[in-house]
Amino acid sequence: MIHTAYLHDKPLHFVEVYNAGGTDFQPGYLITSEQEMTLEQAIRELSKEKSPNGILYLCEHPDTVWLQFCHMFTLVEASGGVVENADGELLAIFRKGKWDLPKGKVDGDESPEEAGIREVEEECGITSPVIESELRPTFHTYEEKGRRLLKKTHWYRMRYEGNEALLPQLEESITNARWMSRDEFSRVFLGNTYASLRAMLERYLKSEKA
Repeated sequence: MIHTAYLHDKPLHFVEVYNAGGTDFQPGYLITSEQEMTLEQAIRELSKEKSPNGILYLCEHPDTVWLQFCHMFTLVEASGGVVENADGELLAIFRKGKWDLPKGKVDGDESPEEAGIREVEEECGITSPVIESELRPTFHTYEEKGRRLLKKTHWYRMRYEGNEALLPQLEESITNARWMSRDEFSRVFLGNTYASLRAMLERYLKSEKA
């Protein structure tokens, strides 16, 4: 398994050095190793103005190096949903200039599943979406009040059978909430969203076709 975190909307992949030959990666990636570059140097590399499109960080024991990377940040947990309605359409929200999925931080007294359902309900104005399955989490970093944070977002495939009108949560900077067909979702949503979401959703759509 490849561990991935997104820094400045660019991926840092932790890849086992012995299996790197079969790894699919985009042009413009920097390929380096734990012998050539420290984790701190890799983080700084992706923060440069002219940074690579991503980094393949080759390691002998990627699980161990991934844990070392995680310990360099304060972990924040969030949860959200990929929501499908009875017509097979997917729920999308527009926030701060990009298409996004309903999600938010997990409160201290709730499970990720409870948080995911609550966030969908609050951000889109619908009730009682049902979790069908768990998807792979995403990780991205950001800074807040001088602290380096690593946000782990739990994702769930959800089903919604109702017909309530969508009500975007304006106080959360959501200016639009709408259902999109698969075709529109692939063209419009994936064309203007965050890299971490795009990668997760491309896997999601591909798995449904399999």
